[in-house]
Amino acid sequence: MGEYVYLLWDYTDDFGSNGKVTLHSVHDTEASALKEKRKQFRKGDLFYIRKERLRKD
Repeated sequence: MGEYVYLLWDYTDDFGSNGKVTLHSVHDTEASALKEKRKQFRKGDLFYIRKERLRKD
């Protein structure tokens, strides 16, 4: 695993005052996250990728 991971967040339930965002999956590469995003309903319109640095504790 590299220095970064790519988190694929699911915003499909993020509506109204009780919106909820959930973590869908974690990927080693951006390409892998994009591939998973495209597999989702409506080509992942409501899915977002965020790059996060791994902590070394």
